[in-house]
Amino acid sequence: MNFMKRSLIPVFAVVAVIMASCVDGACYEDTESLLSVAFYRGEVQTPVQKLSVISLEEYIYNNKPSVSKARIPLNPGAGSVNLNFTINDTTDMITFNYRSEVYMFSKECGYSWIYNIESVSSTNNIIDEIAIINANITISDEENIRIYY
Repeated sequence: MNFMKRSLIPVFAVVAVIMASCVDGACYEDTESLLSVAFYRGEVQTPVQKLSVISLEEYIYNNKPSVSKARIPLNPGAGSVNLNFTINDTTDMITFNYRSEVYMFSKECGYSWIYNIESVSSTNNIIDEIAIINANITISDEENIRIYY
């Protein structure tokens, strides 16, 4: 009987390992690709005292204080977005034109969208210049756009 107990323990251990390897892992990554916009005065990243960003009457940011980087969602079906950026009580309209592409992040996390910025234009009330730093918008927190004001 003692021999039987000793021989079953390794069998149960092997079965447990095999069963555990078949379980799908959970996704702990954020899979939403957001446009990352940073604000600069000259060559120095400078927080905006007060920021509002509006898209089709929907606030993305509403008078948020001390913002040095904004993260903006894009619509994969649109190809462009017009946003009103109010920086320290002065408003400019910015148009972002982009391409959308489906991307598989991993088996656990599945598919999501990534984007490529093709062009940017704006009014010039407070914004002096807009620069595309990294046209590829992915899940990383890399800076995509610099707004000089």
